[in-house]
Amino acid sequence: MKKFYLLLLFTIFGVLPAVASADNPAVTSFSATPSSISYGQFTALSWAITNGSGHNLYFFCNQGISLKTDAGAAFPCNTKQSVSSYASDSAGFQIINATGATQSVTVRVTPKDASGADYDAGGVSTTITVGPIPHPISNFSASTQYPIPGTALTLTWTGIDIGGANLQFDCVSGIQVFSQSPSVTNALPCNGLAYTSDLAGSGSVTISFSNASYSSATLGVRVLPAIVPGVYDGTHGISLSLTVGGALPPQSESIFSFTSSKTIALSGEPIYFSWDARNASGTNIQLPCSDAVTATSSLWDPVIALHCVGLALPQPLSVTGSSTIAFSNHTGIPQTVSFMLLPESLTGTYDPLKSKTIVLTILPPGSSPSSAVSSTTSQASGAAGAGTASQGSIKVVHTIPFTLYLSKGSSNKQVTALQQLLRQDPTLYPEKTVSGYYGPATQAAVIRFQARYGIAKKGDTGYGSVGVKTRAKLNGLKDF
Repeated sequence: MKKFYLLLLFTIFGVLPAVASADNPAVTSFSATPSSISYGQFTALSWAITNGSGHNLYFFCNQGISLKTDAGAAFPCNTKQSVSSYASDSAGFQIINATGATQSVTVRVTPKDASGADYDAGGVSTTITVGPIPHPISNFSASTQYPIPGTALTLTWTGIDIGGANLQFDCVSGIQVFSQSPSVTNALPCNGLAYTSDLAGSGSVTISFSNASYSSATLGVRVLPAIVPGVYDGTHGISLSLTVGGALPPQSESIFSFTSSKTIALSGEPIYFSWDARNASGTNIQLPCSDAVTATSSLWDPVIALHCVGLALPQPLSVTGSSTIAFSNHTGIPQTVSFMLLPESLTGTYDPLKSKTIVLTILPPGSSPSSAVSSTTSQASGAAGAGTASQGSIKVVHTIPFTLYLSKGSSNKQVTALQQLLRQDPTLYPEKTVSGYYGPATQAAVIRFQARYGIAKKGDTGYGSVGVKTRAKLNGLKDF
């Protein structure tokens, strides 16, 4: 009957009568107490809703703003979310501001209708003023503030409520920074962000420095708190000052040890040598030129003859090693050979002043080591009989090895070296003149030298000149 009545009204008047609907939900109150907070404080949100079945909260957050409930749980920004199933309720929040400056955060409560849908038109907003974290980095330290180049250094920091951090190193001429952990292939940039992605909010890195200078240098390093990934707060970082030690001067190459299995050997007999060089890239041998004695080496296959001009071997030896070399005596008397080992520098050069020398006696074919001992003793007695000077009182300083035939009228660097050597004993060379010219005074000094060591006498070939025997004695001489 009621339906019929309604249909009749529609037929007569063309409209249906209005049906009264339920009231829409509404927020009757919404407040934040307090509405202005510093870092670490909480604000209490309270709201009342009528005709509603629930609520949603929505915090409008800029970069660097994050939320926690009073229970310490994270609460989302820029997302609708309820704190309970009640329409009217309250909740406490901590708003964390990592931007470095005071921020205003708006929060809106939206009621839900009877069906549980948001009734956005009934929402109400309030604004909260939030102070920044005053010290987002609480600690920044180094394992040492005086790092040595090439030595690992650990930087450690502690962040407060930040999601990341980065480092920044000052640019200092000659200084480079390298990262071992996290591992970075190239040197870290300076006067900018050191790493391409965030480090941990609290964490550490292991780095090292290189210094192109021999002097120490001071540079600053700063840890920057992250506002959001890749964006940093430059006003609240912490700095350290580090003094990087100077580079160590390169150590000069030298021969540390050079020994032979014997100093008297038969002609053609292999002699075992061992050596040890320091701060060198290799070693090589140098022999005086002589028709009387030649040498071969088993370092290469087949056995090769050693050169007597310049370096004896075509390729450097190792820094440390051992091998055998055989010397052949082509005369009928014992021959003295000065055998020099030179260190190779990192630039591929050789300095005779940094060498070590072994003096060998090579017996003629058909001899025995015992005959060499008696021959050597005889020569020593003859030298003492000359009575020119007592031996062993003056240690000889060599400048370069002698490789050339020198005689009156010669003029070159080896004459200079000869004069420098002989003038160390005033009884041999009282004039002490170093001119580079082989004149009468130098010739007289050589004659005295030959007489002292029984090398030659008047009328002998090479008397007063520096020939094979005299060169060998000069090169092997350790003291006068």
